[in-house]
Amino acid sequence: MINHIFTVSVNRNHQDWTLVSNSVKAGGNFVVLDLNPATWYNLKVTAHNNAGFSVAEYEFATLTVTGGERKRESASVRKMTVITC
Repeated sequence: MINHIFTVSVNRNHQDWTLVSNSVKAGGNFVVLDLNPATWYNLKVTAHNNAGFSVAEYEFATLTVTGGERKRESASVRKMTVITC
């Protein structure tokens, strides 16, 4: 059983993680605001429960200002549009 989830986000050009929320409820949706268009980001989700914690990292790109998609930077990059917990 997950007690709470910490979600953090960072622009790929920066070294430090920026905390987005530390109170995302399990089973819900979460929106990350104030992202720049046409930019690659890393998202780290840490889920905590009585047994410990688990960390998952995702890489995604925001759309351009005209709604277009960014081209992949490498074959291993996956675009993520929705994360549900």
